[in-house]
Amino acid sequence: SVAVGGSGGGGGTGGTVSITTGSNVTIQTLQDQSGAIVAQSIGGNGGNGGFAGSGAIASSAAGNVSVGGNGASGGASNTVSVTNAAAINTAGVMSSGILAQSVAGSGGNGGSSFGGAASETAALSINLGGGSGAGGISQAAVISNTAAISTSNNQSSGIIAQSIGGSGGNGGL
Repeated sequence: SVAVGGSGGGGGTGGTVSITTGSNVTIQTLQDQSGAIVAQSIGGNGGNGGFAGSGAIASSAAGNVSVGGNGASGGASNTVSVTNAAAINTAGVMSSGILAQSVAGSGGNGGSSFGGAASETAALSINLGGGSGAGGISQAAVISNTAAISTSNNQSSGIIAQSIGGSGGNGGL
């Protein structure tokens, strides 16, 4: 008997993000977890490979092969650009002034497999886990700021720019 798991679908690509603010503007937030400007491009995660299982029983000879499906690649993220000329004031905990992130998707996990063969004379069983999907590629996160940024509480950074590539998936069992 033979069983093969299906492959996962690829993660989607994050779009390009561009934000520009004017100079005669003030942006103010008062509550916790209230960032003034949040700009993100996020790629989708790759799908997981399918599970495969099979078995064979025969009186003379029995054979079995099971192969788990492959995980798919994570989606790429795109460029994020923030150009700020507005004054920014945040008062809450975890309330950053400007956050720009380009975050790629993670790869999917390989599918597991199991199987067995039984016979009075000879039996062979081969089981292979599916391969993992690659992590997506991230692009640049760029911030240009010409105005004052004031944050007045804990864990509230003025400017955070991050480009984070996706992690690879795990191989199947």
